[in-house]
Amino acid sequence: MTATGRNKGMRAMSDAYLVRATAAGMRDAFDELTVRYVPFVSRCAYRILCDRKGSDEVTEKVFLRLWLHASEYDESLNVCQWICRMACGFCVGRLRRLHFLEAFSVRTPVYELSAPQTSDSGEGYIVKESWDIFCRASRNLTPMQRVVFVLTELEGMEEKDVAVILGISCARVRKSKSVAEAEIRSELELYGEVR
Repeated sequence: MTATGRNKGMRAMSDAYLVRATAAGMRDAFDELTVRYVPFVSRCAYRILCDRKGSDEVTEKVFLRLWLHASEYDESLNVCQWICRMACGFCVGRLRRLHFLEAFSVRTPVYELSAPQTSDSGEGYIVKESWDIFCRASRNLTPMQRVVFVLTELEGMEEKDVAVILGISCARVRKSKSVAEAEIRSELELYGEVR
């Protein structure tokens, strides 16, 4: 079978099959998983961390762990949930470390207020301003509140799926989401973004 035929075959395989094949050392299966999930992991990490460099590091860690530990796949989760759980764990750890450094006055740029890439139009300016406000507001949230807000509000995930990914109750997801929404709304109102 040619490389092209094998890759085409991988595209038709289920995520669970690809994880099992990755655990068996099949590089094509791992490559297909990266094609499917790198954009999602990178986007989620960027939204949680508000930091491009940090999100790139989290994405690298997630896929390194997937390659090295695919045999540890928890089949009680679907593959997307399992990968998202790894990404959220790395993001929460990173936020906690940055908070620790900030608490002890180690001067590190905790948040890189860099908006998603946009055109130079007026719309791009609005996106940049909204992103900056979101990043400022999210500083007042716990790492878990940030993760819950990003997954439910920005990624559009159901609360029950977020609860499974994070290993917490639906009630805790709702509480974290409510606190995060109130904090972000308050910050947006300060800047006249919400009426």
